[in-house]
Amino acid sequence: MSVAAEARDDELDFDSLREHGRALRDAAGELREATQLALADAEGIARSGIRERPYTVLGIAFAAGWVLGGGVPLRLATLATSAVGRAAIGLAAARLAEFQPPGGSPRKAGKAEGEKAARSTETRAKA
Repeated sequence: MSVAAEARDDELDFDSLREHGRALRDAAGELREATQLALADAEGIARSGIRERPYTVLGIAFAAGWVLGGGVPLRLATLATSAVGRAAIGLAAARLAEFQPPGGSPRKAGKAEGEKAARSTETRAKA
């Protein structure tokens, strides 16, 4: 390969690197803007919470400081974590049960649906 060809290849690599650098800079700028918007939203939520329910916010801050400061025994932390996890799973299950598919009606699982499934099983067993 000639010296001129190698110089051209190096120049192409440099241009490619420059383009990737610009794309990275643009992506970092977009990330910075999105982060600033999220922080502004969080600040607005915190400020409105403090104005509307100051004692609740104070209690949450106290509890968070106590937990982060190591004031919670391990067994109590485990118990609380499992209780919160069960509650979250229950809430998610309830929302899933009420899910309405696009263009359909909400699923109402109940006695009628169970009876229909039982009759279907009996019919198949007789056949």
